[in-house]
Amino acid sequence: MNEIARVIINLGAPENPDTKCAGKFLYEFLSDKRVISLPQPMRAALAFLIARKRKRAYAKSLERIFSGGVHPLKANTEALAKKVWSLDGRPVYVAYRYGKNNIAQTVEALRRSGAKYFLFLPLYPQQT
Repeated sequence: MNEIARVIINLGAPENPDTKCAGKFLYEFLSDKRVISLPQPMRAALAFLIARKRKRAYAKSLERIFSGGVHPLKANTEALAKKVWSLDGRPVYVAYRYGKNNIAQTVEALRRSGAKYFLFLPLYPQQT
C-alpha cells in the first residue's frame, strides 16, 4: 500500500432497492445538518417522519434504476476509480458520504493498510 491514498468521494446510495435500505438511507441523508438545517432533535424527528413516509415510493423508484444489483451512482463511481487507476497504475479508492463504505470506514480501512496521507476528490463540487 502506498502512503498516499487517492479517494474519490460521492454521495452514496442505498445498497438494495427495498424499503428497509431505502428508509435507512433516507434517514441518514436527511439527518445531516447540511441537508436539513434544524436543531438536532427536530432534524432527527423530521428525518424519521420523511423516511418512514417516503421509503416505499423511493424503493419503487430504486427498482427501476438498479442494474445488476447496483445503484448507477455507485457503478459509475467505481468505474471512474478503475479508469483512473488504469491510467497511471496507482490505486484509486471510493468512499461515500452516506451509506455503506462511508468516508470514515474507508479512511480507517486504508489507515490499517498503511496509508498515512489522503488525497480526496469529491464528486459533488457544489459543496463548499
